[in-house]
Amino acid sequence: MGHWYFLRARLIAIVGLVFLPLAPALAQSTAPAPVRAAVDEYGVDLFDGTYSAAGPALTMGGEDNGISYRRTNRGDGWSDSTIGYLQLDGNKMTVSIGGLSDTFTDEGGSYESTEWNGSTLTYSSGLYTYTRSDGTVAHFDETRFNEDAPYGNKGTITDMVMPDGTRLDYSYSSITYCKQSKPSASGYICLVTAKAYRLAKVTSSYGYELRPVYPYYEWFYDPFDAPVLPDFGTYRKVLGMTGHNLASDTNAAVRSQSFDVVYDAGSNWYTITDDLSRDTRYKMAGAAVAGIKLPGSTSEDISFTYTSGKVTAVTTPAGTTSYARSDSAGQRTVTVTHPLSRVETYVFDIASRRLKSYTDPVGKTTTYQYDGNGRVTRITAPEGNQVRYTYDSRGNVTEQRMVAKTAGSPPDIVTTAGYDSSCSNPVKCNSPNWTKDALGKQTDYTYDATHGGVLTVTGPAPSTGAARPQVRYSYSSYQAYYKHGSTSPTASGVPVYRMTQVSTCISGSSCTGTADEVKTTVSYGPQTSGTGNNLLPVSVTKQSGDGSLTATTAMSYDAVGNLVSVDGPLSGTADTTVVRYDALRRKVGTIGPDPDGGGALKNPAQRITYNTRGQVTLSEEGDTAGHYFTRHH
Repeated sequence: MGHWYFLRARLIAIVGLVFLPLAPALAQSTAPAPVRAAVDEYGVDLFDGTYSAAGPALTMGGEDNGISYRRTNRGDGWSDSTIGYLQLDGNKMTVSIGGLSDTFTDEGGSYESTEWNGSTLTYSSGLYTYTRSDGTVAHFDETRFNEDAPYGNKGTITDMVMPDGTRLDYSYSSITYCKQSKPSASGYICLVTAKAYRLAKVTSSYGYELRPVYPYYEWFYDPFDAPVLPDFGTYRKVLGMTGHNLASDTNAAVRSQSFDVVYDAGSNWYTITDDLSRDTRYKMAGAAVAGIKLPGSTSEDISFTYTSGKVTAVTTPAGTTSYARSDSAGQRTVTVTHPLSRVETYVFDIASRRLKSYTDPVGKTTTYQYDGNGRVTRITAPEGNQVRYTYDSRGNVTEQRMVAKTAGSPPDIVTTAGYDSSCSNPVKCNSPNWTKDALGKQTDYTYDATHGGVLTVTGPAPSTGAARPQVRYSYSSYQAYYKHGSTSPTASGVPVYRMTQVSTCISGSSCTGTADEVKTTVSYGPQTSGTGNNLLPVSVTKQSGDGSLTATTAMSYDAVGNLVSVDGPLSGTADTTVVRYDALRRKVGTIGPDPDGGGALKNPAQRITYNTRGQVTLSEEGDTAGHYFTRHH
């Protein structure tokens, strides 16, 4: 991807009033991630010297309808991917969602993007609306924030809706406490109360739900005992995360992680325990990670050396990589020395944090230029050849031009794209209406105005006068069915659009309903109360337009969202393949179709064994009678 893409109780009495001091909190206690980060292969931000640790992921569902969670640490403590908030510092508003940030300038109630990336932020009646360039919308409640937390002073996220209707709802619990009181004859009288919030759950419109686990904490608000503060740290301390499928027969957790801090060998170790009781341990140096032990390790697999809070060395079994930084004339030079004395040099503009040049271990330098909005406009390779970029007002690349080191010889290689001139509909305005390749051949695109899904892709004619090939896509609105506090699944109330058909022509572009048409139709299961449905595809039918040829494959899933069986395209169950997974969603067994379809021969089977590091240590192949897994001892 190139170096461009390298791309963290004392009471004060004043005039008879008592103000309660702010206490640290785990929610929103870490700073927003930088909008622009230059992170290397070890997770070290080359510009600011912090290390970004990402814990093991907890996932449920499929690639396009699932939900995921992980803990992260950017050097200032642990945070959750479920956290979303707004932070206003001066006139800079930062949107932070799941560890990703975007920034805006507060222009007196209106907000202008500092990145010119097509995103917008608006405010109305206590609610902020953040819209990404792809049409994803997130809302933040201005009234819901933690006064005791250092970040999130303009509110927390309440929901996020993707263009296809997929929705995440964030629910919170709270306790009331007194933040300002005055003495009275009977003790104190509370004058001003506040609420402390913590995340209760994140629910997706597909029926998957994440629930934080907290320690038992009992708090009773007494307005006449006002100076007593809750223990915010205990109230918000996340001990674990559980994942639930509300569409399944049981509401028991189908995924889980737990978190703990243990003291061992003179150090505090932050421990993340996964579904198989494997521990990933992080050695802590204050709030930063100084070492990592992967599951099964007795010593550190990777360690970090800090000087003045910046990473100066990373040690792995392959050796030590060192980092040196120096600032001069508005530039930061970062020298990275790898094992075997391989040296790389990065030069950044300090004000913008943008990479200006990269010098590789053999001394060849690549340089980067930017426009006034901070978007890269030119990358110059060591020999002088360039890639130049042109943008529209929303940050979409409208031209990429590859220029030879001797300009014009050979001629420039140019690709272009066209977008809506203005953005009245965010779900589609930043998708290309057309693209042209280096030969000038054009591909055209149309989109659904409601959800932004592509409707047609019309390619260039294969020869002069020939019909332009076209692929057509159809969508339908569905609702997941899952339990809403009831004993039986009901409709989610949130329609989402799913692709239901893809159609193309064997030849030409006009073939609907004929034998020349090839259609693929996808079904997502029943829309029936009482039947759980996460809207995973349950069948795929391939057929000709006139229906003369038809083949259907059926799929089924477990409660986590793993594909556990595939039956088809032949009729009957003889051609079924079944798959078994462990608690980490790794494939551990497969039983294939009946070889002769008559039951005389055994089914081919495979069993996979992993070590504590997640590496395959044994793959066994054999056969078994039928599609039934037996426990292996």
